[in-house]
Amino acid sequence: MYTIDTLRLEITQQCPLACGHCSVSAGLRRTQKMDHTVACKLIKEFKDQGGQSLIVTGGEPLLHESLHSILECSKVCGLNTILFSMGVLFDSSYRLVPIDSSRALEMKNWVDLCRVSLHSGLAARHDALTRIQGSFEATCLAVKNMVKAGINVTCTFFAYPGNLTDLLQAATLCDELGIHELRILTSVPQGRAATKGDSLFCAFRATQRAYRYDR
Repeated sequence: MYTIDTLRLEITQQCPLACGHCSVSAGLRRTQKMDHTVACKLIKEFKDQGGQSLIVTGGEPLLHESLHSILECSKVCGLNTILFSMGVLFDSSYRLVPIDSSRALEMKNWVDLCRVSLHSGLAARHDALTRIQGSFEATCLAVKNMVKAGINVTCTFFAYPGNLTDLLQAATLCDELGIHELRILTSVPQGRAATKGDSLFCAFRATQRAYRYDR
């Protein structure tokens, strides 16, 4: 009998960033969200079918007001719980802010792993891809808080022609931040990336795989 061992839930399309390669065209004005009761129902049904791991993503899942309930449901079901997040929010003035130490400590109780994205070891290059100034610094601060809280943090690096020479710097940065894994990903022609033509595609496209750097 065929079973699905991993469930991926995109619980919101809202995000404080505006990444050019985003596969779901997430953004600040995209307010569509999955109701937490629906999410928990899916999680329980998934567990009943033999599921093992849950990936919670968005958009930026930290912006979902019921994220805690969704993560708690996953842990109560005994699932390996993975959060895809940049670790950033926005304040009442819509300024980008990283999660603080207390939020990171709270997350530690509900996630087994958090995967962030760093697209360069250079702030300007990373921010050019997220299209939000200050996003590099905010994510780095968020990672520091998560690692300090004891969260297992891994990283993705979106490879495109404009940042290939930054890979070694990004790997070095990950090592300095306490990130133990860096995965290199390539663009898929969907969402916002579908409007970019070939500008986001690079030599890695032909491999159709992700490469891993392990510390």
